[in-house]
Amino acid sequence: MQNPLKMPTYDELVGLSNGELTKRLRLALRQLLGYEEPGEGLTQARKIYEAYNRERQKRLLLGKRIVKPFF
Repeated sequence: MQNPLKMPTYDELVGLSNGELTKRLRLALRQLLGYEEPGEGLTQARKIYEAYNRERQKRLLLGKRIVKPFF
């Protein structure tokens, strides 16, 4: 399977809009699920997916802190 996504750099990740991050996360998941046998491609696809997912999780946690109730 071909890797349409490459490993993003930190600057690329933080520069993505939330919509673009979500789109790439979905694409990375589809790319990851497309592998049928273990190998180097699967490992790289997993790392790419995890990079996008970690950035999404950081943003969600940051959003929770900002929208904290005042009571």
